[in-house]
Amino acid sequence: MHLTHSHSKPTRQSKGFTLLEVLISLFIFAVMSVGAFHILQSSIATQRQSEQRMEQFEALNRMLESLERDLRQSIDRPIRDNHGDTLGAFVGELESIEFTHGGWNNRPGAIEKNRQPAHSTLRRAGYGLTVKPTEQGGFMTLLSRQQWHVLDRARDSRALTTLAIPIRRISISYLSHSKVWHNKWPAMLLSGQDTEQNLPLAIKFDLQTTQFGLVSRLFYISDSPIEGDKQ
Repeated sequence: MHLTHSHSKPTRQSKGFTLLEVLISLFIFAVMSVGAFHILQSSIATQRQSEQRMEQFEALNRMLESLERDLRQSIDRPIRDNHGDTLGAFVGELESIEFTHGGWNNRPGAIEKNRQPAHSTLRRAGYGLTVKPTEQGGFMTLLSRQQWHVLDRARDSRALTTLAIPIRRISISYLSHSKVWHNKWPAMLLSGQDTEQNLPLAIKFDLQTTQFGLVSRLFYISDSPIEGDKQ
């Protein structure tokens, strides 16, 4: 009787990752992580820039809408300044304007609640350049809208700034009823006399902005009487 011996082949043992393979994998993962981080950071920066640009556009649009609304309600009502001198209903320079306008309505509910008498429906508004210091130690030029709550001012009357946007330069032109452009108002005729109209026919604003370049707007002034008191 012959005994047979079975010789089975030894099974191949599974081998793990070598140190070199682990290091290469970590290196590839690190490179991919850095690339993904830069892409994410770039996307966030682009989104922030887009949001900032949109906010600046909305601020510019609010300023132009406010300017158009005030100008369309401008009215021929001179005032007294802080020194008691007469100031015209509409006064304009190359970089600023100030005028009387309507639209300040009385709200019956607020009057009844505060138990105060009704106020004048007219206000005084001004648009012009102001300078604001920055955190870096420089200065920023702003187009500001200022509002006075009274028409005839006292010595301590102060304007309240309601809107402000950064700009580089501003140039304002005034169209008289004789269809002639001027760089100030009231405009002077060739005879040396003021124009017969207290309000211009139209105004052109040229705004040099930082983000949007040159922005030009033409505003027509209502020459029809505006209903409202003249207190």
